[in-house]
Amino acid sequence: MQRGRARPAGGRLPPAGDGAAHRRRPGGAPGGRAPAAHGGPGHRVGRGLGAGRWLRPGGPLVAHLDPAAIRWADGAPAGRFALAALRAEGFAYSARHHRLTLTGPRTVRLPLHYVGADPDAGPNYTGQPGVAAHYRRAG
Repeated sequence: MQRGRARPAGGRLPPAGDGAAHRRRPGGAPGGRAPAAHGGPGHRVGRGLGAGRWLRPGGPLVAHLDPAAIRWADGAPAGRFALAALRAEGFAYSARHHRLTLTGPRTVRLPLHYVGADPDAGPNYTGQPGVAAHYRRAG
């Protein structure tokens, strides 16, 4: 399992819209597991979940998700909206474990468009430094 992302020269990660999540394939891992996407609790909610298409039948997608870190572009909380949209697409969410799951394969369409992140959002639910992901409604 992938533990993190190496930073490219210059220390900056590519922007979320770079398509990198779509170029990473599970590579035949047992159960059709996709690599972990690290770096922010919601910055790949729309893009990274494209991995659901790559799962084998019955293959699990499991991710940590902190809904408190999902915000609208103006900074207002968007976690409840995002969770409702994820559930409507077939995801299950365990609030106790902050765990998002999906059984694939499946194409995911969310009514959210990523607009940026706030790396100075403060600590997440574990007390570690967190990143807030900002979205607007797609459409």
